Amino acid sequence: MLKIQGDTVWWEHHEWAAPGLWEHGPVAPPLPTRINGNDWYPYWATLGPYGFCPPDSNCNYSSNTVSGLLPALAAKDQTLQLVLLDARTPVLVDNPSAANGYTASILFDDEFAGAEWYRVALTYETSAVPVPAAAWLFGSAIAAMAGLRKRRSGR
Repeated sequence: MLKIQGDTVWWEHHEWAAPGLWEHGPVAPPLPTRINGNDWYPYWATLGPYGFCPPDSNCNYSSNTVSGLLPALAAKDQTLQLVLLDARTPVLVDNPSAANGYTASILFDDEFAGAEWYRVALTYETSAVPVPAAAWLFGSAIAAMAGLRKRRSGR
């Protein structure tokens, strides 16, 4: 399950091989998670060398987090638009809401033997600094600099 909160992304792994760590594929692990053309190699501190978790063993491991690879998800109730570009099983989305801390969850539940590449396009509302708040912050910085200048000149 890929999680997104703000501009931070991480994996939650529940069974079989963790994303990017399947040892029986045509390419030796680790393999990246690619986000907007950027390769990210999740780090799994609590998993074995190949990130294996037997089915029905109640595993619940999280990867490290990475920030800045995607536009920040707005902290508001919203419905994400998911388009499957390349997938052999359905991909499910849990939309961000106040109840889940405005965290989107994308479940890649590959039910077949062996790993597979999945490509999806995800559209959502992004967060932006409102113009009045930005203007207030800029004005505060200018006022602070003016105050420093007055102290230095002895006035």
